[in-house]
Amino acid sequence: MEEDHAELLDRSDRAPYEGEHRLDTGGSSVEISSSVKLFSLCACFNSCTVGYDQGAAVHCGRLIQGELGLSNLERGMFMTILFVFMIIGALGSPLISDRVGRRAALACSSYIYLMGAVMMTFASSFWAILFGRAVSGLGAGLGFSVDSMYIAEMAPAAHRGALVTWSYIGLTLGLMMGASTGLIFSSLEETIRWRVMLGIGMIFPIVVIITSVKVMKETPRFLIQAKRSKEARIALSMIYPLDYSVGAVLEGMREALLRDRMSQEGRGWSIILRPTRAFRRMLRLGWGISFVSQAVGVDAITYYMLDVMSDSGVEQTTMQCASLIGFTVIKLQCIAISSRLLDRVGRRMVLFISLTGLTASLLMIGSSFYLSDVDQPVVAMVGLGLYMAFYGIGLGPVSQLLPVEVFATSIRAKALSISVIIGRGTAAIMSATLLVWSDAVSWPEVFFTLAGISSVSGLLLYCYLPETKGISLEGMTLYFAEVTNDSSLIEAEKKIREDDDKDRTGDGGGYQRRAQMDGGTRMLRV
Repeated sequence: MEEDHAELLDRSDRAPYEGEHRLDTGGSSVEISSSVKLFSLCACFNSCTVGYDQGAAVHCGRLIQGELGLSNLERGMFMTILFVFMIIGALGSPLISDRVGRRAALACSSYIYLMGAVMMTFASSFWAILFGRAVSGLGAGLGFSVDSMYIAEMAPAAHRGALVTWSYIGLTLGLMMGASTGLIFSSLEETIRWRVMLGIGMIFPIVVIITSVKVMKETPRFLIQAKRSKEARIALSMIYPLDYSVGAVLEGMREALLRDRMSQEGRGWSIILRPTRAFRRMLRLGWGISFVSQAVGVDAITYYMLDVMSDSGVEQTTMQCASLIGFTVIKLQCIAISSRLLDRVGRRMVLFISLTGLTASLLMIGSSFYLSDVDQPVVAMVGLGLYMAFYGIGLGPVSQLLPVEVFATSIRAKALSISVIIGRGTAAIMSATLLVWSDAVSWPEVFFTLAGISSVSGLLLYCYLPETKGISLEGMTLYFAEVTNDSSLIEAEKKIREDDDKDRTGDGGGYQRRAQMDGGTRMLRV
């Protein structure tokens, strides 16, 4: 593997605050404004919605199965149908987020999820519950990737890793709250308990609807794409310090969008289906990390963790619920640590530590089933705790962050929708088959197979994953053009620089652009 970092030609005529699209140092000279923190926090409630659903479903699935006399297959349908319809919802995500904006996509998805939650809460039959869960899945899929995309498009490059991690923190907080309902409402009758759990899940989409309309602002990158430059400048002024040259940032975003469109030649979805070399590398990495994040079994193991604990010797329901909450708290703490590490040591290092730990913990869980009755529960519980910890410290947050970073602005919404389809599709398959799989073979074979998937994924990502720390979203596009020698993007960049040379007056507050293709943009080589 070649050197991780390489600098292209430096620009001698850079303005003091030239803009992150030109040279990203990865430092913290650009502070996070209070507006960015507020907008990011509001967006995180969207992830809380999905997280709460997952946590509550762990208990609701068992309660509904007991009340209605469902088979394991029908219980699997209850768990999986959300993921199936998230895939369908994800197909409509680019249509809304690219046409009417990221905020509108969040509001629309939350409204649809809310309708499904109401249906489930008051359902009187299994099929009515499934229908409500399908509607909720449509809403969840529509907005699943939008909050991380919104935060990434709002955040300065030096802090993007930490801020996008907030989205995964929201997901895990929701999961913890959903898991806690098993203990909080344990005194209620089982026929009422699961309805109360599902009803509480309505709170988060209501918050998203209100904040997306009343509090949040649209991202500057969408506004530029929608040819609303004045609004984009206002949005940038809320993100960067008062003395920062937002005109330079605005101009860089315009150039990046123009370059992407020139290279695509109006191909629309065909750039996804028949991508150029640079776009192909982006898509493989972004989609690959989405697949790996679920192929290691995290959602399926979370859904059926009570069953895993029961089969490993932990039989008390109270202990199972308390352990589930404890594992979620551990995962949450590790995500908080990850948010600090991602912008300091980089995505690659954190991810490889995570995958190594996941492999070891999965091997530990599988091996525990061969131990004595005394040792088995202890080793299994330690292994599950380490599994959640290592997932939270790396693979979980990186799988939210990396696709947003590597996809070019012009294809980001479309590519992220496919990422959701791949991730949720993998989660659906794993969740639908885990119990059947364990019955067909045994729990040790299941966990050993997952350990193999984790180790192979780590090797592949080590070979092909670039370090994205501190690089602007626009700079990543140029990196992929350089590393793949994609002539379409390179020629588009040259054309932009030639046009700049003819007309050296930009609208960035007197900022003058130098007509060189490399323009001082920091690049990486893998």
